[in-house]
This record gives sequence, C-alpha cells and structure tokens, in this order.
Amino acid sequence: MFYLISPEVRTAEVFTRMPDKFRKPDAQTDWARANRGGLATDSFLEGPVWDPEGYLFVTDIPHGRVFRIATTSRSRACHRENAGQRSPGPVRPDPS
Repeated sequence: MFYLISPEVRTAEVFTRMPDKFRKPDAQTDWARANRGGLATDSFLEGPVWDPEGYLFVTDIPHGRVFRIATTSRSRACHRENAGQRSPGPVRPDPS
C-alpha cells in the first residue's frame, strides 16, 4: 500500500470482552454452517455503532443479538434479541 504520509502506529488494547453469561459455546447456527464449516461459534461481533449518548452497539451475527456497551463503565447489556443476521445500523432509542 502506498501512503504519502506514514500512518501512526498505535498499540491496540482490549476495551471490553463478551461476558460468559452471553456466550453460546455449543450452539449451532445457520451462520456457523455457512461461514465456519459448521463449527460451533459462541459469538462473532461486528458492526460497531455509537449513539449520541456514548453507547457502543455491536451485533452478534450468528445469534442475531445487538449488544449495548456503556463506554464509561464498560457495562454490557443485550439490547435486542432475534435481530437477524445484520449490523445494528442506525440505533433507535426504542428497541422494538
């Protein structure tokens, strides 16, 4: 890759992790069959979106869940279940 200005090198650090109570280690999903050769996948997070209040939302694609993470306390909550296999997109205050 060609850069006119070299990018800044930063050391990555773990911001938070998926709590064990939300993991599904033995669950078989259509996503895992299509993307992981049928291997059980306890979670696969992607699609980070921040809302105006400072919450970080991520999607657990195999299990159709959207999680809300408080960026100040790093507390995590399942914001929406059965959201389908998609990224959060625009976040609405009402999860219904």
